[in-house]
Amino acid sequence: MTDHQLDPLLRPASIALLGASERRNTPGHVLADMTSNSAFAGRVYPINPRYPAIFNQTCYPDLASLPETVDHLVIALGNAHLEQALREVIAHGARAATISPGAFSKEIYSLICGYG
Repeated sequence: MTDHQLDPLLRPASIALLGASERRNTPGHVLADMTSNSAFAGRVYPINPRYPAIFNQTCYPDLASLPETVDHLVIALGNAHLEQALREVIAHGARAATISPGAFSKEIYSLICGYG
């Protein structure tokens, strides 16, 4: 199979979750929960300076701490932090990024993503 330019978005080998959280009912918690309970075979890197681990995965304080440049970076932060987060994503060199809308509930995420 040949690489396609959309592979980092649709079939990433690694994902970072910027804003991963243990705080229930937040986009960062929903995303961390879904990736920890999914069949995704790639590497997942939760990022949040408040936690040493989330769902038994090492949590990194920032993008610069990651052991590799990830294919896909998911941003689960409030609007006030998006501009700085996007600058960091560009500096990191991620090949794809998604901004997770904060207003969605877990049920909506489940419907959209096919989980649950």
